[in-house]
Amino acid sequence: MDRPTAPALRAAFLAVLLVLAGCNGLGLSGGADGGTTPSSDAVTPAPVPATASPTGTPAADTPPGITESGVLDVEALTNAHRSVLANRSFAVTVQSTDRDRLSSLGRYTIRVGPDDREGDPATGVSTGGAVQLGRTPFLMTTDRGATPLAYGDADARFVRDVTTVDGDAVVESERVTMAPPITVRPVARGLNNIPNGAADVTQVRRDGETFFRVYVTDRGREVGENYSRSVAPVGGATNYSLTAYVRADGFVKTINQRYDVQRNGTRTRVEQRWTYRLDTGPVAEPDWATRTWAGNLSGYAAGEYPPGINESGLADSRDLWGAHRTILATHSFTLTRSGDQAWRALPQPTTVAVANRTRFLQDPWNGSDRYGDRSGYYVRDRVGGLAVEWPRTYWVDDPIRHGRQWLTGGNTSVERVERNGTTRFRLTVERPPPFTDLDPANFTATAAVRPDGLITEIRVDATVPGVTQADGEGYEWIDISYRYRYHDIGSTTVTEPDWVQRAKANQTATGANRTATDTG
Repeated sequence: MDRPTAPALRAAFLAVLLVLAGCNGLGLSGGADGGTTPSSDAVTPAPVPATASPTGTPAADTPPGITESGVLDVEALTNAHRSVLANRSFAVTVQSTDRDRLSSLGRYTIRVGPDDREGDPATGVSTGGAVQLGRTPFLMTTDRGATPLAYGDADARFVRDVTTVDGDAVVESERVTMAPPITVRPVARGLNNIPNGAADVTQVRRDGETFFRVYVTDRGREVGENYSRSVAPVGGATNYSLTAYVRADGFVKTINQRYDVQRNGTRTRVEQRWTYRLDTGPVAEPDWATRTWAGNLSGYAAGEYPPGINESGLADSRDLWGAHRTILATHSFTLTRSGDQAWRALPQPTTVAVANRTRFLQDPWNGSDRYGDRSGYYVRDRVGGLAVEWPRTYWVDDPIRHGRQWLTGGNTSVERVERNGTTRFRLTVERPPPFTDLDPANFTATAAVRPDGLITEIRVDATVPGVTQADGEGYEWIDISYRYRYHDIGSTTVTEPDWVQRAKANQTATGANRTATDTG
């Protein structure tokens, strides 16, 4: 079998990071018929040491959600587990032999510190009654921390240039990508695989502590995110078992899941394991994240072509845009959008001056002036009305407003251009991106790219449908040209407008409430 391409492997790794931000672990889909006792030849066996001594009878004081005969309420167990992890440091290590699931990364660890921000329960993600709050900062590493892969805090997320080979992470270059912050939800990872239903519940001693060994061989109807749905009879799982070790307070130390699946006519044994460790200490910002914060981006200009581009054209738009976004996150710049806006898939022309990610000024957009700094986000409409909102940061990450969408089409090519001692790469995209409102005919997007990946200009030329023709039949086709220009890199300054100074004085005097408004 051919090894997947580097962009595909990198995308698989990034998928794990996004799953950490949203979902609840490596899920198991499909049906189950029958099961076996834990096998001695398991790749990742349940960690029952030789000193573990079952009592032979279930304990009376079982953990929340667990009875002497099985799992009664996995939501109650999940919330108890989360309560143990609240306001303390911990790490969870995920191991899987299943290369056809979320990624080809077989083992990774996510750590959070003792003083990490959990967020507001009102904004938490509810999973069948089990609320999972986001945690930040976090550090994602290979198993047991051998190689740091990603770091995030309340200000930004940093991801290293990583691919995977045979389930192991490999750092390919010194490039580090900055992106808007996310929070991870590792507090219940793996618990969504525990089904409600009958189980063998036995008290054991491990490492000086008492645990309840919960052994399940019937998945019943509980699948995935702790909600009930029908089990698929075709292509499902067989020889299923799950073993969990749970303390009386609900802390789940280990979950070990095994099952067989049929793929391409071949029986495959899948082993998955989630292991929690408590009190792992604070999470420090890695030196590679600190260097990126400081604008040390020398790794971006090390290749023959800009990141995401090769001799054939655009190899990976995410790599290219990641370099572009990272450079602009560490430098001041001005974005000017201009041209025809007769097609609604194009944003309104405007100019945005960004001194840093928290200080920026936008010329009238939707008829309003906008200014942001660390004290708040200020919007003045066309008739002088004023809205004051919570502070926000400016990231170049919107597909339409920042031009990213037009580089995701097909039929691309690249040309190296030397002019006045400088090198630029002219990237041409001749096929429109998918899922546009109405695919335009005669589409061309052209980007001027520096060797380090900074995009100085994106130009879109296309024939697009305008308004309905006078006879009511079809559309009148029109030619449009639109331009995004990133300029004054490192030399843009932003001065607080007079109307913001007056707004701040009034806000201090009156204690005006903040509202919510979209940015452009």
